[in-house]
Amino acid sequence: MSEISVSLASPQAEVVQGRAVVAVSVTLGPARSERVVLGVFRPLAVPGAPHAADPSWAVVERPLREMVAGATEQVVVTFAPPAGTPAGTYDAKFIAYPADAAPEEYAERGQVLRLVVPATPPPPPPPRRRLPWWVWALAGVVLLAVVGVTVYLLTRAGPAPEPEPTAARPPVSVVTTTVPVGPWPAGVAIEPGTGLVYVTSRDGSIVSVIDPAVRAVVQELGTGQGPIGVAADPNNGLVYTADQGGGTVAAIDIASGGAFAQADVGGAPFGLAVEPSTHRVWATLEDGRLAVVGVSAAGLEDSVAVGAAPRGIAWNDVDGRFYVANQGDGTVSVVDPSARAVVATIDVGPNPAGVAVDPRSGRVLVANQLGDSVSIIDLDGGVGSVAVGINPVAVAVDPEADAAYVVNSDATISVIDLAQDVVVDTIPVGGTPTAIAVDPGTGVVYVTNAADSTVSVLEAG
Repeated sequence: MSEISVSLASPQAEVVQGRAVVAVSVTLGPARSERVVLGVFRPLAVPGAPHAADPSWAVVERPLREMVAGATEQVVVTFAPPAGTPAGTYDAKFIAYPADAAPEEYAERGQVLRLVVPATPPPPPPPRRRLPWWVWALAGVVLLAVVGVTVYLLTRAGPAPEPEPTAARPPVSVVTTTVPVGPWPAGVAIEPGTGLVYVTSRDGSIVSVIDPAVRAVVQELGTGQGPIGVAADPNNGLVYTADQGGGTVAAIDIASGGAFAQADVGGAPFGLAVEPSTHRVWATLEDGRLAVVGVSAAGLEDSVAVGAAPRGIAWNDVDGRFYVANQGDGTVSVVDPSARAVVATIDVGPNPAGVAVDPRSGRVLVANQLGDSVSIIDLDGGVGSVAVGINPVAVAVDPEADAAYVVNSDATISVIDLAQDVVVDTIPVGGTPTAIAVDPGTGVVYVTNAADSTVSVLEAG
């Protein structure tokens, strides 16, 4: 019998505006890789227990997964009880089991979630009495007088000057090309010197190289097992991959096109970022640490404890620090690389996943997967929030367009105008988008679509 366990970020979830989003962690034992299914079932009836939730209420994000031995994957499950469901509490049971086994065999290892359906709010109050006609007539006279005075003053002062544009180029607005890549693309990075786009294939254990000139894969590079994150270091001609299945960070030489070194980091790596001054690579690990890897993946030099289940990591050139999104506790760790220590911990939204930095202002943007929002952290520690699409998982910034692009699990990209911190556009992409990168020279955006094994290429319309 396989070692498979399930854990919940919270034992209870409340339905808000018709839905509740839950994060479920599935862990596979170290013995062997498995095809694992996460299902939602009715718990056994117990006298006095809450009602059982109907499994049809639940939508499981990619319920069947190819999991490598020892890996933990977080699965997003959305509950949407139908309109008219009576208020109360409803229990649902999560069971993870091998694809070739029956769920009943693993029922004892399942976890029960308590779903709270609130009462329907009372109807809105009746509309107010209409005002008498003479009030509207008087208001019209006043309005005409104000408009007349305004026009006179504006004419007298001359035409108002045109506002100065703040962005050097427009943001992207449309998918112009879709590029097939390796199975389950998980990460994407651009090497600025060549413009080549590097895409990790988690299920293929390869890196697909896209040439932007032809918008096609021109090379496939071998790397470690189950690569997720990817980062380019243009100053020494290397691309690094976080090989979650093998517990390593691999270095790929861009010139020769081969993985020539791998460093064992003592855990399952996820996100990567390069420290510009030293060329060291920093990797987030599932067990709540950052691994500090030597140049060219020469070996593990050190590790730094951060928050629970760190995912995304980004370098901030303005203050010289790393920012780490801790998905397990809803925080961002600010790490001083010189001291190799956390110097601040900032509360953000639920289940932060992706993180990016605006290089002009040093503001940090964090995609909150279960908050349907992006937190914006100022250098003084203040935190704002922008509502985006459903279950955002990644974010990237194009300073020349004064825009941020947010990857949502509902197969869309939210475009945030950073001058106003508001969403100004929503762009459809492929199935289960996972990662995003912006070419700093051209502003072209690349989005990995895991369910389709493609990359969407976005440009300004």
